[in-house]
Amino acid sequence: MNSKQLFFFSLLLLSVAMGMHWFKNRPKTAPQIMDRPRTAINIGDLQLQDDSEQGTENGSETADIDKKTGQGTETASGSSTLPASETVTIEDPLTSDPVIIAFKNLKRNLFEKSPYSKLAEEARALSGKTEEISDTTVKKSVSLLTANFSATINIRNELVAIIDSRLYRKGDVFQDKKITEILNELVVVENKNARQLIPKTGVNISIAEDGTYTVEDSFHKN
Repeated sequence: MNSKQLFFFSLLLLSVAMGMHWFKNRPKTAPQIMDRPRTAINIGDLQLQDDSEQGTENGSETADIDKKTGQGTETASGSSTLPASETVTIEDPLTSDPVIIAFKNLKRNLFEKSPYSKLAEEARALSGKTEEISDTTVKKSVSLLTANFSATINIRNELVAIIDSRLYRKGDVFQDKKITEILNELVVVENKNARQLIPKTGVNISIAEDGTYTVEDSFHKN
């Protein structure tokens, strides 16, 4: 036996030894449980009943029991009547309901105006009168104020007045008075009691006794 045959023979022995070792030490597997055989069952053999059939059977059974025990009597016309102990008395809502009783005892007409609405109207009328009285009684005196109103500048669609070489906008304070209006010909300043007008240079303002005034621009007139 040459070396080549000896090599293959040793391989064969090695494979046989390894196979025997694996067969002895192989992993254990759980035994398989066979499923139970399935069988077909006819639905009719299950003896199933619908709820309606059970209800009719129960109803017939209770009817038979009522007939046997004698609960409830039938009149000549065929309608069933309850025993005297189970009779229900129905009260008339027109005489028993507290809301309807209170509605009947109501003395005020439902379609007339509520006294609260009348009071609200009187309060509105009084408030309107007080506003009219305040507007008529409180009148501010109108006079001229001496100042150097030289020109106006239009900045972003807003007139700015130059008074005594300073810029003033509407809402600013000039000599402890608030500027309420700026026009091209005059500036109006006011406080709680008085309204004063600052004419532009070259503008003449004449004030009447009732507080109205007229403006005459001599510069543009010439």
